[in-house]
Amino acid sequence: MMITRRRFGTAVIAVALGLSAAGCSATATAGQDETKAIKQVRFMVPNAPGSGWDTTARTTARVLEKSGIVNSTEVFNVDGANGTVGLARLASEKGNGNLIMQMGLGLVGSTVTLNSEVTLKDATPLAKTMEDLEVVFVKADSPFNTIDDLVSAWKADPHGTPIAGGSSPGGADHLVPMLMAKEIGISSKDVGYTSLGGSGVLPAVLGGQVDFAVTGAGDVVEQVKAGKVRALAVSGEKRLDELANVPTLKESGIDVTVTNWRGIVAPPGISDAQKDQLITMLDTMHASGEWQEALDTNGWVDAYVSGDDFASLITEQETAVRTLMAELGS
Repeated sequence: MMITRRRFGTAVIAVALGLSAAGCSATATAGQDETKAIKQVRFMVPNAPGSGWDTTARTTARVLEKSGIVNSTEVFNVDGANGTVGLARLASEKGNGNLIMQMGLGLVGSTVTLNSEVTLKDATPLAKTMEDLEVVFVKADSPFNTIDDLVSAWKADPHGTPIAGGSSPGGADHLVPMLMAKEIGISSKDVGYTSLGGSGVLPAVLGGQVDFAVTGAGDVVEQVKAGKVRALAVSGEKRLDELANVPTLKESGIDVTVTNWRGIVAPPGISDAQKDQLITMLDTMHASGEWQEALDTNGWVDAYVSGDDFASLITEQETAVRTLMAELGS
């Protein structure tokens, strides 16, 4: 298993570590037999319906059912405090082996920036299921036709350039404009970023409340294709296949790389057998054709890793976010 190098001392951060899909701990055939005992899974989403986490959880639930890995799933939302209310609820469900929770880099950031008493140490890591590139975008009739147009206007009037994202401070949507600002010489104190939650970003752009926004590719690709918004840049090392004509930030001379990720955790205090069963459930899902189709449909990157490797990743990401937020003065 190979981990890519990360740089924190510059305006470049590979926020998601490059862990190979070889992290699966069970074969699909063996996993299918071991997961038969899981009849129902309750799946908590710690933010609002329509958000990126919500979309990911509901897609995961459909795949688990469609592929026959579990009999039924129940997805429900517990919104509040940038995901930490849901995390506290999860922590209170000690020993519940039929409850899982969607999460991702944004929740790591929330626990850091909010100094949350409940952290991901109060959960049982199961698996990172995917990565998602970030897209910098504007409404279709924006005067900004390129990322250079946007940068010029932003540098000329930082305070008069409002920005939206779905992430709270420390999440991917927040880190992208903060790192962009650092790279082009705008003080972090002058960045007018507002967190609107995943479901509020697109309406803010279409309604002209903000000049530009940053969100996960899976949340905006179809809107770009439909001509409702214009994508100016993506945050990965490479272009996104679904937006092949949209350059990366690095290609555009802004040395910033951020890759978002999402994963699944369970309550604390579950037994080793329960933990193994849930990980095998997700390993089996990852190996299914239905999951590969979901990745393709949503423009997600297959970067699966489970078990102890995922637990290590969460610890590393927390350290990375703390370091970066200190450097940005946020």
